[in-house]
Amino acid sequence: MLHPKVRRSLKYIEHWWSQLKAFLKQFSPKNASVVDGLIKIALKLVNPKHLKNWFTNCCYCTS
Repeated sequence: MLHPKVRRSLKYIEHWWSQLKAFLKQFSPKNASVVDGLIKIALKLVNPKHLKNWFTNCCYCTS
């Protein structure tokens, strides 16, 4: 199976996506409205330190 190349500019999004999936799995939501609410909470939990770590891990300058 061929996979598309991963764009370097999207790698930081994958860090957040991984964290979001782990967060959602903790609650095992049963419907879309619960998922929507949990995503809103997850977005509020992201702080500047998370963002800096994700961008640094993807070799972006963060200074």
